[in-house]
Formats: sequence, C-alpha cells, structure tokens
Amino acid sequence: MLLSLCMIVKNEERTLARCLDSVKGLVDEIIIVDTGSTDTTKEIALRYTSNLYDYTWTRDFSAARNESLRKATGEWILVLDADEFVEQENHDKLRSFISQADASLPRGYLLTIMNMTGQNEESMNGLLQSSAARLFPNSPDLYYTRPIHEQLTYTYGEVECIPMEFTIFHSGYTDETVARKEKSKRNMEIFDAIQRDGDELDPYYDFTLGNEYANAGEVKKALECYERAYKRSDLSLNWIPHCSDFMVTNYLLIHEYSKANQMIQTGLKRWGGYSDYHYYSGFLYESLGFHDLAKTSYLKAIEIEETANQSGRSATIIRSQFANVFPSRGLAQLYYNEQNFARSVYYLSKVLNHTPDDAAVLFKLIKILAQSEPESEIIPFLEKLYPAGKPANLLLLFRVSIMASAGGLAQRYYDQLTSLQVEPGKPECLDYALLVNDLPLFNRVNEKIGQTEAMEPLFVKLRLLALLIWRDSVHIKEFQLTENHPLYNVWGSVVAVLTGEEPASIEEQDYTFFNELVMQLFNLQAYEAYDLLINHLSGPSTINYIGDYFYSVHQIELSLDYYSLLLKENALQAAGYENLAKLYLNQGEMEQGLDWLAQAIILNPDKPSLYLLYCKHTRNHSDKKRYKKAFLGRFPKLQGVSFVNALL
Repeated sequence: MLLSLCMIVKNEERTLARCLDSVKGLVDEIIIVDTGSTDTTKEIALRYTSNLYDYTWTRDFSAARNESLRKATGEWILVLDADEFVEQENHDKLRSFISQADASLPRGYLLTIMNMTGQNEESMNGLLQSSAARLFPNSPDLYYTRPIHEQLTYTYGEVECIPMEFTIFHSGYTDETVARKEKSKRNMEIFDAIQRDGDELDPYYDFTLGNEYANAGEVKKALECYERAYKRSDLSLNWIPHCSDFMVTNYLLIHEYSKANQMIQTGLKRWGGYSDYHYYSGFLYESLGFHDLAKTSYLKAIEIEETANQSGRSATIIRSQFANVFPSRGLAQLYYNEQNFARSVYYLSKVLNHTPDDAAVLFKLIKILAQSEPESEIIPFLEKLYPAGKPANLLLLFRVSIMASAGGLAQRYYDQLTSLQVEPGKPECLDYALLVNDLPLFNRVNEKIGQTEAMEPLFVKLRLLALLIWRDSVHIKEFQLTENHPLYNVWGSVVAVLTGEEPASIEEQDYTFFNELVMQLFNLQAYEAYDLLINHLSGPSTINYIGDYFYSVHQIELSLDYYSLLLKENALQAAGYENLAKLYLNQGEMEQGLDWLAQAIILNPDKPSLYLLYCKHTRNHSDKKRYKKAFLGRFPKLQGVSFVNALL
C-alpha cells in the first residue's frame, strides 16, 4: 500500500465529505481518529472508510495525531484536516513522486497551504499562503511532538524538510469558522494547561502563543511573545521567517515604524533576494509619505518575481502575494493618487490576473474605466480578464458594475445572466433596479424578502433609497421600522423630510450609515433626493465626508465647494486640511499649502507623515526646526530611521 491519509476530527460534518471526496484516487487508505464528535461526523466518515477510531481528547494534538499514525499501513502518510481539500488534477503527480522517492529517509515534504480569509468561503477576500510538512514516510521514528501547533519530529535527529509543488486549500481561518469552532479559546486552554503544569514556554511555544494573541486582536501581547521567541532562537530555524514576518506586520499595524524598519532592514540583509521585505519596505515608505521610494521598492519586489519565474525558483519566502498582488496594489494606488490613471489601470489588472475574485480591486478598475472610456472599449478589456459566458464571472462583473454605478455594464451582465437563467442575489437585484430606475423590478424582488431579512441594515438602506428616489407613498406605509431597531432614528428622520414634517437631527452613531446613503444617492444620479438630505439633515460630519469622498475620486471642483462651506464655519476636519495642503503644494502654492498643513497637524498630531511633508516643503529654517522638534518629541522612535533622518 503506497499512501495513507491520516486525520483527526471533531464535529466536522460541514466539510469532511468535501475533504474525503478530494482525495479519491489519491490515497489507498483513510485513517480517521475522532476526538468526540456529537454531530454526524462519524456517519460521514464511515461512508468513506471503516478505519474510524474513537479517541479521548487530552488537550494534546500530537497525541491524537500519533494515534492516527499508528493505525496507518501505507508506505507514505499524508496529513489533512477536515476543513482542507486538494485539487484532483495533481493526484498522479504526487503518487508518481512518492512511488520513486526513498521512504527510508527522515524527510518531510512541505506542501503549500492556501488559507482562505474573509467572513466565510462565499465572501472570501483573499488567500494567505503557508506551508507545512504534511507528506512523510510511515516510520515509527517519525512522529509528532508538542500539544499544540504540533511538529514532525525524528527520533535520531532533525527532519529534513523539502518544498514540494502540491497545494492544500484550507477554509478553517475564515471568521465564521474560527468563531463557530472557538479555535482561539480551545488553543488558549491548551497553553494555559502547559503553564499550569509548570512547563516553561520554549521559543517555538512563544511564537505559537503569539499567533493566538494576534488572532484574538491582542497585538501588543502577540508582539511580546514574538520578540521573546525571536531573541531566544537559532535564526536558522524554519519558523523564524514566519516570526519575523508577523513581527513586521504587527509593528506596522500599531505604527511602531522604527521597530518595523529595524526588522525590515534585517530581513533585506537575510532574504534580500526575495520579494517579501522589498514589499514591506515599500509599504513603510508609503505609510510615511515617501512615495517615490515606495514605488522603487514595490517595483523591485515585482522584478524579483519576474527573474525568479525565468529560473523556476520561488520569489518569496512567506507569501506569494508579496511578489505580485501586494506591490501591484500599492503601485496602483500611488499612480491613482497622481492621476496617472493608465499606470493605475495597468497595476490593477496585474492584481486581478493573480486574484480575479478581488472585488475591491475590480471596483477601482471599473470606476476608473467608466469615467474615461466608452463601454465599447471597456467590455473587451474586461473579457480578457474574465472570459465571457462563465456564470461566476458574470455574477462578479454584475455585482461590481453596480457598486461602481456603471449602469450600462450592469445591464449588459444582467441580461447575460438572465439568458443563462442565473438569478443574482436579492440585494444585487434591488441595487440594480435602483441603478437603472426600474421600480417594477424593485417591487418584485422586494416581495420575496422575508420579514426578518428586511430588518437587516443592507435592506433598510435599499428601501430608504427607494423611498427617496421614487417617493411612492405605498413604500412609506409598507417599510416601517420598530422603535427598538438600531436605524429607527435615521429612518424616521428621512421619512419626516419626505412627508414635510420636522425631522430629528442625525445622531452621531448613525452618521456612517447616513453618509453612505447620501453618497449612494449621488452616485445613482438621484440629485434631487441628494440635495433634499443635504439641505435638511446634513451636519459638519456629513459635509466633511462628502468633501473627502470627492477629493478621493479626483472630483476636485466638487470637493473644494464643500471644503469652502466648512472653512466658512470653521468646521473643516484634519483630512480636509491635509487634502487642501497637498493640492496647493502640488500646484506650487507653498505658503497657503503649508498653512493648511499646519492646521492638519494641529487637528491630527499623531500622523507622522504630516510633519515630514511640512519639513520636505518648507524653506523657512526656523519653521523646519520647530516642526522637526515637534516630530521627534512625538515620535522619538523614528529618529533612528535613516530615510527619515535624511529628510529632517
């Protein structure tokens, strides 16, 4: 027997069948150790194998894994979790490889794991790449150690880990799955038990404990663990690159730019031939306002991948996105900010070549194209990225065209979906009806919405838009919210405006919803309804939001109209002052630009890039000295960053 699949499971009825279906024809034996399922997991397992074993959970993953290894009779072992699956087209390649490989050597083959991220699989927003030794010879001298984040171990020395081209897809890190299975709680209980037993956490345990804190959003605790692990370890260990990567990510997350820079510089020295730390360098430059340096680093990351592809080697040490997706995103935004839309479109397209399901990037692309190109040219351009006739492609293009308020494109994709008898979701259909001004369609779809579903914020917003656009009294009577609904006040205020009553003012907690409602009216070209809300319900928060929005999409004249209103009332917020400063500085009007920038710093003193921008543009030595002193006083840790020092 060539290959045994070894699994440990508990309450995996949602995903187990998919996993086992994916290995049909790949494995010769399936071993499943159940650690206490109370759902239909065991019934599903028995449809695929008779090798099902009960095991009492002892808060020790290694013990359970080793139990599955002891039952295996194959020459080789493949380890999968129930929320993972493999692609069938690679079965023959893997079997051919292990049939010729030496099973007497203590080797573990590192398989690529693509971890789905986002709320759930249906609304996945990306893939994070990792790897693990999941394929190895069946030998009593190869086994797992450590109660959590178990490691493959060899009795007589080190396991030689060798990368292999075979991909596992993992859905266990989506928000929904983590919450449902209470993974963080379970893992923290194991760590607590280790410490209660008096065992000192070794560096690897510190690293994995840091991962648990990071997953729980406790960034500072995570960094304390990562720092201890990094300082106490042999830097040649295979998990050190991941530790370094997580340290940089979390330092950037909490704006610890000096520490991030130190780790980035170390990373460039150790792994400068890969894209990872060139991307991080670009991100740090961009965060601090050094846009030209950011471009150089992003381009270097991409260049490394192009060279690596020619030689057949990997361009990254951690995540493949560091070589293409992430730097291309950064370049697309930088060029967009410069109004170099052709280059922005080029890099957005590069992102979509790698991650075609990235709706946010596709939205930016369609938004740019819709403002500058006729539909006759946009359609063939999009079809190069998304081949025509595939329902999944059409659904994505339809949904994003609606988001971008591209009515002609949305209508085209809606008609194609209809011809294929594919029905989009109810929210998309309602949005589409609003975009193309189709009241009958809106009413038909609205009739299908259940009472509970209708109370969700998304459907409340869509119904409010319908009220505002079509002003049909039937809608006002039918679409009522109860007083305990979180959007009752904003709903009541909008209805009061429509019926000529005195509206209540919008409360602070409702501004996000209200501001999005107002801007959607503008994008739907429902200008009468837009003006109605602006004149009756908007306050400084909404006017600032609108001005910033128009600035972000390069509708400068409109943004200046709203900023002027706010300046007269002394109500302009920090982002508005920053935008005005950049606009004037780019036009060479230095004195006025620096005045706006000074106001932005007063209102947002914790943004280091504002001080650096001031020091870059001022020609007044005393002013530069004053802002340099203020900068170093507020951000003393940035004093050691070389490119910052060069500017100051």
